[in-house]
Amino acid sequence: MVIRSFTPLSSGEKAFGMTNLQLVHSSVSKRKEPSDSQAPNTVLMLYKPASFNRIESLELNDFKRIKKSKQFEFDWTLEKKHHVFKIVKKENSNSTNEEILGLISLIDFPSELRLHINLIENSNENKGKNKKIDRIAGCLLAFAVQVAFEKGYLGFASLIPKTLLIPLYVNKYGFSRYGRQLAIEKKAAIELIQKYL
Repeated sequence: MVIRSFTPLSSGEKAFGMTNLQLVHSSVSKRKEPSDSQAPNTVLMLYKPASFNRIESLELNDFKRIKKSKQFEFDWTLEKKHHVFKIVKKENSNSTNEEILGLISLIDFPSELRLHINLIENSNENKGKNKKIDRIAGCLLAFAVQVAFEKGYLGFASLIPKTLLIPLYVNKYGFSRYGRQLAIEKKAAIELIQKYL
């Protein structure tokens, strides 16, 4: 299980203070876990300063909860065979109640030194102009790229987007076009991590 903890900021704050990324255990990564001194700095800009936020592996019981919640349009049970992660918000670190803000499904292609982003989605209340929390998709994409670095893939991650979303991935997140697929690696991947984590 991968758990990443973030220090949330209120909507008006700028990210001057950064905290260490905490990697507890990775079911995706084959590499040795970094020590605290090796961990990159991260910040997730969320609008509620008292919240406790992290990215972690999706548990089997989460799939039923997601389907019942009607907060996600895609059928995430179809992603069970892949590595699925959730970005969650809790009121505090001891709370058992958590709100799933977004989901990402990753497929590892070790022979190609690449992670493929099979599916990514924000919860319904965090989509569009009236979303409650911003930057969720950017944090999930940056997380995927970070895992690709940890696996020794130089941040190489790919996805096949809906046609309408191609400009968003290229202009906002730094992906490049390769036929029908988009991909990110090296410098652009580092910039994505620095911007969102």
